[in-house]
Amino acid sequence: MIETSTGPWITDWIGSLSNLVSAVFVGFGLAVAWYQLGSWREQARTQKRVDLAANILSTSFEILDVLSSARNPLSSVPREKASDPRYIYQRRMQFIQDHAELFITLRKAQIQTRIFVFDKKIDTAIQTMFDVRNDLWNAADMLVEYADEKPNTNGERCMLMEARSVLFGQPSGDKTRKKLDDSMKILEVLLGEIVRQHK
Repeated sequence: MIETSTGPWITDWIGSLSNLVSAVFVGFGLAVAWYQLGSWREQARTQKRVDLAANILSTSFEILDVLSSARNPLSSVPREKASDPRYIYQRRMQFIQDHAELFITLRKAQIQTRIFVFDKKIDTAIQTMFDVRNDLWNAADMLVEYADEKPNTNGERCMLMEARSVLFGQPSGDKTRKKLDDSMKILEVLLGEIVRQHK
């Protein structure tokens, strides 16, 4: 009977091969895990963009309703306030103030658009909503100030006419309304595209 012997070098070679195979499998597993982590992060980031876009669009529509209501020239006046010329303007200022939380929500979302690198047009359109709010507030505040006075100069008369135009609008060429409509169109197109692309 012939005896064979596997010297120590055979054992070492098998051990080294086993270690190499194990290392390959570990490396492959780490590569797969890293890829999956990167994919998960990208999916999470994409979902945040979609959620942010939907939130901005929803909030902007709500703010559009607030600003449109604040400009409504047909709002009623309580009988006890009928003799107060300041009331119709102060009421609009209070109405805007009552919805301050909406504007805070939109401002926070606007900051997020800069973090997630949204189109610059979106940031500009959102800012227009804030600009219109400030225009309405300033116009109402001016009209409150002059409610008990008659304008003394042509400059003052033109200034008050412009303030009323901003606050209440006008039959044609309503610049404030156009600003709002143009901004909403931009938001609907650009934000709507983000939402639809990743449904």
